[in-house]
Amino acid sequence: MNDKDIRLSDNDRNDAINQLARAVGEGRLSMDEFEDRSNEVMHATLGKDLVPVLKDIPALRNEEIKEFSRADIDKLRADGRKTRAGIALISTLLGFSIGPVLIATGTTFAGIACLVAVPIIWVLLYVMKIGPDSWHTPSIRQLERQRKREIEAQRKDKWSQLSDEAFGIAQRQLSRWNKK
Repeated sequence: MNDKDIRLSDNDRNDAINQLARAVGEGRLSMDEFEDRSNEVMHATLGKDLVPVLKDIPALRNEEIKEFSRADIDKLRADGRKTRAGIALISTLLGFSIGPVLIATGTTFAGIACLVAVPIIWVLLYVMKIGPDSWHTPSIRQLERQRKREIEAQRKDKWSQLSDEAFGIAQRQLSRWNKK
């Protein structure tokens, strides 16, 4: 037996309405088309009844093209700068606090070494770029995670805007359908 010949459940109808609502949010359908098609979805009894309603709406895709802008890369490089700045500042605080103490207690060489280490650490971190590559060049994985977070935030914003209007219409359609 073909899936298209199986009777629809409430979840199947909800999935179809959600797909139509997504299409409205993407600008593929007008609100009038959404109302008409959602009415057809509510009257559908078999899977094959949904085929003409959803035929020109693309299925949800999981694949994303992995392209990263210069801004994405620069943003992650800035995160690496935070790590370097933290290390440089901690070494500065330690060097300037421990160095004078060592000089005062008679271990002059160790105290001077602590004080001299501070500018050396800054030069190594910022001029010679010593440290893991992740401090200087973001990995593809970091870029993908950052892009995914941004896309998810955009989707949530879009869905919240869309859902208020589209699902309100869907509820009105359901109410009309239930009254008949």
